[in-house]
Amino acid sequence: MKKITLILLCVGFAVNAQVNNYNVGDVVDDFTVTDIDGVEHNL
Repeated sequence: MKKITLILLCVGFAVNAQVNNYNVGDVVDDFTVTDIDGVEHNL
């Protein structure tokens, strides 16, 4: 039970850190990601 609680706590902090970086409507830089099939996607 302690392991599950620790994992959930860590995930919660990670998600919160990502959400706090940008506000709704902020413009972000263009970036490219590669999917598991090796196909690049420009976003």
